[in-house]
Amino acid sequence: MPLDLSLYLVTDYRISWEASLQCIRNGIEGGVTAVQLREKGKPVEEVRKNALALKHLLDPLGVPLIINDFLEVTRDVEAAGVHLGGADVTVKEARKFLGPDFRIGISVSSLSEMNEAPIDLCDYISASPVFPSFTKKDAAPPLGIEGLEEIRANCELPLVAIGGIHTGNAGLVCSTGVDGICVVSAIFQSEDPFLTASELKLASAHGMKEGVR
Repeated sequence: MPLDLSLYLVTDYRISWEASLQCIRNGIEGGVTAVQLREKGKPVEEVRKNALALKHLLDPLGVPLIINDFLEVTRDVEAAGVHLGGADVTVKEARKFLGPDFRIGISVSSLSEMNEAPIDLCDYISASPVFPSFTKKDAAPPLGIEGLEEIRANCELPLVAIGGIHTGNAGLVCSTGVDGICVVSAIFQSEDPFLTASELKLASAHGMKEGVR
């Protein structure tokens, strides 16, 4: 399944699972192109159950599922791939476990961090946070637009931006040349996920058109 990261949605632990599924469905109708299941600290069997339910929703809609951290779940449910943060297993371990057919994405918070990463084993990079974000309590200092531009200029892989992105700044973020934006609160905390996703998609497309890359 192609991996379109233009509007990448990460699940929000703050709302119920039933509400999450409905929000995801509405977001996809509005333009979400990829979904990441992020369930840090939950029992593996619960993560597997939710991953299967989510894949059942996403597959008929042609939207890829990415699993945060859980390699066995990624393999068992045949997700599109896994996303790894700095505290997760290494990219090398993940690639060895999953083989060549699964996508691997990683988070970086600086250019130096990206330069130290095993880029040759990765399929995409997530730069975070661009702006201050309250979703992730242990987030690194914000990159800002200049920091994001610096990473973009030195990154040959598909690059997505995350952290504090909403309908008001998505266009600016995408003008840096990123391949997509990644959001949590912007959609999951929205009163109208469909409308918000639609507005994010429109703002992103406009920003990409106006960008220099």
